[in-house]
Amino acid sequence: MMFSPHRQSPLCRCMNRRARLALLLLVMSASAKPVPRIVLKGFQTRGTDEEGRQSWDMVGKKAVVNGAVHDLSQVTLRVFMQDGDEVVIRSPFCVYNQASGLVESEAGIVVRSAQMILNGIGYDILTAERKLRVRSNVRMRIKVKGGAAALSLGT
Repeated sequence: MMFSPHRQSPLCRCMNRRARLALLLLVMSASAKPVPRIVLKGFQTRGTDEEGRQSWDMVGKKAVVNGAVHDLSQVTLRVFMQDGDEVVIRSPFCVYNQASGLVESEAGIVVRSAQMILNGIGYDILTAERKLRVRSNVRMRIKVKGGAAALSLGT
C-alpha cells in the first residue's frame, strides 16, 4: 500500500489532530537514538572570559557525561577573579547541567580565598551569574590582618 497525504488510515480517521500529533511524537522519540554515556577518569578543563583570558579551571577524579548533564566527583574548581585573586572550590560530588548552567549538590563544599574560608552542606552554583548558595551548616572564617575572626551564618 502506498502512502497518500490525502488519504487517512482508519486509525487516523478516528483520532483527533492533537492525539495524532502525540502519537507521532511518541513514535519519533522511541526511534531516536539515545545519547551515549561517556565516562572520563582524571579529567581537567578550563574556561576563558570574553577577552580570551583564563577565568577558571577544573580538575576531578571522574565525570559521567549524559548529554548535557555531567555527574562530577572529587572536583576542584579554581576561579580567577578580575582583581587577580583566586577562589578555590572543592566538593566530593556535584551535578552540572550544561544547558542551564546550574551546578548542584547535596554534598559538602569548601570555598577558600585569600580573605576567607567557607564550608557547608548542599549547594547551588549559577555559573553565568557567578553566584553560590550554600544550603545548610554554613560556616565562614574571615581572615583579617593579625589574626582571624569566625562568623557562622546559620542555616
